[in-house]
Amino acid sequence: MKTQNGILNMVSEPGTIKENALRITGQAEPPPSHEFWGRGNEATMTKTLMCLALASLLPVTACFGQSYYPVTRPGTERWVYAGCVNWQGGPTTCSGASIFTTAYLEGNGHTTAYHTFPIPSSWIREAYVEPRVFYKRLDNVTINGSQPIIIKAGQRGCMLSTGPVNNCNETTTSAFDIRQAIGNPEFISNCVGSTCANLDLGVVGYTPIYWVEEKPEYIHVGFTRQHVNSNSYNHWMQPTAAYGIWNATKDYISRHPEQGRMALNDMALPFGGLFDIAGLWRPSHWNHQYGTAVDVRARSANHPPLGEYSLPDDPALHDQFLDDCTNRGAIIAQRENTGKENQHIHCEWPNYN
Repeated sequence: MKTQNGILNMVSEPGTIKENALRITGQAEPPPSHEFWGRGNEATMTKTLMCLALASLLPVTACFGQSYYPVTRPGTERWVYAGCVNWQGGPTTCSGASIFTTAYLEGNGHTTAYHTFPIPSSWIREAYVEPRVFYKRLDNVTINGSQPIIIKAGQRGCMLSTGPVNNCNETTTSAFDIRQAIGNPEFISNCVGSTCANLDLGVVGYTPIYWVEEKPEYIHVGFTRQHVNSNSYNHWMQPTAAYGIWNATKDYISRHPEQGRMALNDMALPFGGLFDIAGLWRPSHWNHQYGTAVDVRARSANHPPLGEYSLPDDPALHDQFLDDCTNRGAIIAQRENTGKENQHIHCEWPNYN
């Protein structure tokens, strides 16, 4: 049973085969507030709302136990304690323990069926043990009552197509590449044999990132099967960026009312983190991780138009909108994939996360 302080104990009765029990604990967290979808992700997207949104895609049981609170920023080191107690509840020694994190399915808008498996999750290490490298999992651990474990939120191995980074391989690493950090809900397990204690870790991600609703000046486009086939999952931004792009579209349309509206493609996922457009858990869209960037459709003369609200294939008009983004605070404004089917304008604002 799960107690109020976050401890999950599985205690056998005296006389049974397993007289020792495992536990894993974390610092007690205040209960989340309950807000509606779209008002900010500090405590939104609770498991109830997420299950309702994904009800047609996954079994109900996939949602049990999942939490989106607290939100831990990628790169943060978080401590938990793996423990072993006897049937009386006192500390004892357990040998051969395995400790590891696991990502929940369908987390943060990542559709499991259209991603490679297993899902990456945060790496860990034992505290006070040298060298200070992180591991995908810890095996054959001896727990003398309680063992402190450090979780590196969002840490993972060498998955970049460009090759390994310094001091990094597929099982251990002391390097941290923010471009690879996954925004996902996770839990950590302390297991001996088939007996496990689990502790929910909330989600690795960024706050504040908010849902950006459609406005008279723009519509949402760009949903993919990798991210739930819904524009509700790829249009989240920090407030400064959200107001920046809104004002930039207002400025452009005030000069070109014939445009009507504009088509805004990817921003960020609900809790930020890796936006893996190919479903391979690689940072192909890594500069969309903070909620500071947006891609605006701009049709290419070499391909059919992608909707009536794409900007015309006119470099002069593109330059005007690039200026609009810059005048509204964007630090990056550039044309991308020029001449290709997915030609677009990328505008990016400062990161205040």
